[in-house]
Amino acid sequence: MTRLLFASCMNNRHDSKGKVWTQAIAFRPDWLFLIGDNIYLDWGDAFGRAKDWSAEQLAEELNSRYAEQFRVKSFRDLLKSIPAGQVVGTWDDHDFAFNDAFGASAGHDMPQKRRVARAFFHHYFRQINQRPLPTNWTQLRFADAINSPDANLDLYRAFDLGPLRIIITDGRYYRENRQEVRRSPQLLGVDQEAWLVEELQSTALHPLIVSGSTMTNSNDQAWDYHDEFFVRLKPSLANRRALFIGGDVHENRLIQHNELGVVEIVSSGAGLGLINDFAYKRNFAVLDLSDSSVAISLIRKSRVQYSATFDLGTRKLTGWFDVDNATEDHRPTARRISSSLTQARRKEGKLPRPPGKKK
Repeated sequence: MTRLLFASCMNNRHDSKGKVWTQAIAFRPDWLFLIGDNIYLDWGDAFGRAKDWSAEQLAEELNSRYAEQFRVKSFRDLLKSIPAGQVVGTWDDHDFAFNDAFGASAGHDMPQKRRVARAFFHHYFRQINQRPLPTNWTQLRFADAINSPDANLDLYRAFDLGPLRIIITDGRYYRENRQEVRRSPQLLGVDQEAWLVEELQSTALHPLIVSGSTMTNSNDQAWDYHDEFFVRLKPSLANRRALFIGGDVHENRLIQHNELGVVEIVSSGAGLGLINDFAYKRNFAVLDLSDSSVAISLIRKSRVQYSATFDLGTRKLTGWFDVDNATEDHRPTARRISSSLTQARRKEGKLPRPPGKKK
C-alpha cells in the first residue's frame, strides 16, 4: 500500500508551531502533496494591498514567507520523513500573487509577477525535496528569478503512481478575468486544457486530478464557473470516472458527482488560525492506494471527519461515513473508524504503538 497526504492553506504566521504537521507525521505518508496557498502573501496588513506591489516587492515577500515556512520545525520533520522527489504540488491565489488573482490579466504588473512567482515555486519545491534537507532557506533575488529558466517552466505535469495517473494542474497562471475578457474565461489556457484532455483520454490508469481550487461550490473560483471550459471538459471526465482533489475553501469535503462521473475531494485549512470559523481545523487528506481501491480519509484535528473507499473496478464509493452528520447513536461508528485506521497503520508499521502497550 502507498499512502498519499494532501494539504492546502497554511499560514505559519497564524500557526507558527505547525501542530498539523506533527499530526500528519503520525500517518507516515509516502508522498506529500501541497496543493495551494502553501504560503499566504496577502493576509493581515497586506490584505488588499498585495496586488499593488511591484514585481520586486513580490519577490521580497516570496523570499520572506517561503523562508518562514521552511523554518517551521514540525514541517521540516515531516519533509525529512519523505523521500526526495516525493513532495509535489501546485499553487492557488495566495501563494501565486494575491487573493483571487488572475494570471492572464494585464493589470497589476501581472506579466512580470507571474514569472517571478513561478520561479519561486520551483525554487521552493526544489529545496524541500533535497535530502538531507538544507538547514537554511537559499534566497532568490528578483533579477535571478525573473531571468531564471524556472520562470518559463510550467507547473502542470503528470506521472504514474501505483494504480493512478496523477495529473497536477495549474489554475492560476493562465486564468482569465471574466470582467476583462467579456466572455467565458479560460481557466487553464488553451495548451494546458488540450494537455489535460489528452491525459484523461489516453491514460490506461485511473486519473487523479490535483488542483489548487475546487471543481464546484466556490463561486467564481471553482472550475465549473468557467462554463465553456467546463462544458468542453465534461465528456472526458465522464468517460474516465476521475478522482479530483482540490483546496482553497478552508474545509474538508467529499462529494460524489454522479452526473459528472467525478468524485471530488477537498481538503483545505491545514495551518490557519485567527480567521473565525476557519481557525485551527488542521485539515488534511490521506489516500491509501492499493491495486483495487483508494481509501479516502479526510482528517480534522487528527480525527476522521469523512471517509470512503473508491473501488477502482466498479468506480464507485463504498463505506461512506460523515462524522458531522452522524447521530449520537452513530458516534461509536466514528470512533471505530478512527480506531480501525489507527490499528491498521500500526500493523503496517505506519504508526508507532502507544507507550506501554504490548503487541
